[in-house]
Amino acid sequence: MRTGKSFRPGFESLETRMVPAFISGNALVIEGGNGADQVLVIEDHQANQIQVIQNGQVQNFSSAGILNINANLGKGNNSFSYRLGGGSDFTDAKNINVVLGPAVVFMPGKNQATFDLANDGAGGLADVRANLNISVLGSSGADSVQATFNMVEDANVRLTTQLRHGDDTVTANIMGDLEDSDVTFDLQEANDLAFQGFKFKGGNDSMTVLADADVDLDAGSNLNVLMNGMARNDMLTFRYDGELDGTLFLRMDGGAGRDSAQAMITLDNFSDGSLDAIVRGGANGDIVQLLLTDNSNGDVDILNALSLQD
Repeated sequence: MRTGKSFRPGFESLETRMVPAFISGNALVIEGGNGADQVLVIEDHQANQIQVIQNGQVQNFSSAGILNINANLGKGNNSFSYRLGGGSDFTDAKNINVVLGPAVVFMPGKNQATFDLANDGAGGLADVRANLNISVLGSSGADSVQATFNMVEDANVRLTTQLRHGDDTVTANIMGDLEDSDVTFDLQEANDLAFQGFKFKGGNDSMTVLADADVDLDAGSNLNVLMNGMARNDMLTFRYDGELDGTLFLRMDGGAGRDSAQAMITLDNFSDGSLDAIVRGGANGDIVQLLLTDNSNGDVDILNALSLQD
């Protein structure tokens, strides 16, 4: 009678295995697993190359024909970074869509996304010269998003965030001028969510948009800033300092909770554009402030410059 070890069939767990990035149609697809994913995307327009470094694994792709970069990072403490390389400007239009983690998970991670369009990867400054749409969908954990831009020329740029639950932080920084361009920052947080008898809080969030490094908007440019804190106690900050010959449109709303919503706008001499700015609080003793310094000698068309308590 044979007494060898018996064979017991089983299933190999594939949940935490990393799926390498791949091309699907006009999209570069990056998928994470249940562990902590660290993803770096380096785009070199001069070399026609996109490099993906995911958890130490390096892959190179031709950027020709890639219109979309779609990253879904799954569970865990995830990090996604996008930057330029090779000393190039941003010259090929892209849609970059990042999902930092699942909407509902009982052990939420701390996730972050960074987009650096101001550094050319060779020690110099980069300009955005093609259309760029960045969308970030957060998780149930504490998420952080940071986007930095230098000059934007002849391009439409849009940053949209929906960071859902947890104490989230969003910072967008414009360091250079806008020339014949339309730039929109649409920063939205989440309300409380009830799910299967559990309540996920919207979080105490911080949103900051800075365009105060002597940034000039020429007559063909628009800067649109939308900030909504939704539930809980949020801190919203906007600063602009420069020549305004185009249009600056600002809407800040702290939402429910005890919020701080503050805008500081300084218009340089020779400005002759238009300003439409409303800062709004809630009904819970918020700090709401709009400080406007108009050095244009009345040449700027001020449609609205209001701070309101609901």
